[in-house]
Amino acid sequence: MKIVQIFKIYWPDNGGGIATVMESIANAMKKEKQEIVVCQAKRGKKTTVEKYNGVPVYRCSQLFDFASTPFSIRFLQAVHRRTRNSDITIYHFPYPMIDLAVLLGLVKGKLVVWWHCDF
Repeated sequence: MKIVQIFKIYWPDNGGGIATVMESIANAMKKEKQEIVVCQAKRGKKTTVEKYNGVPVYRCSQLFDFASTPFSIRFLQAVHRRTRNSDITIYHFPYPMIDLAVLLGLVKGKLVVWWHCDF
């Protein structure tokens, strides 16, 4: 089974609660094929692929950031490419770029929306 998690940031760029949940899911699914697709935390960084705790993390370059939302064409392309053969895609909500990817039909596989809310 292939699992792809998508959000705007991940470790070590941000050590917040959503990254912790993503890491917990990745750790719980160690025996499954996994990938994580996120945007770079800062503008001007190139698209990279690295492993974090053994899981490939695709960090896509961003064009700009508006209202804490990184915008990236590379992210949309990577979501489409990485989820094409996925069994489960986990969308860590909210992130408007993923909403756009879903509306454009770029997200494949069964979609799980993991809603994160601050109280």
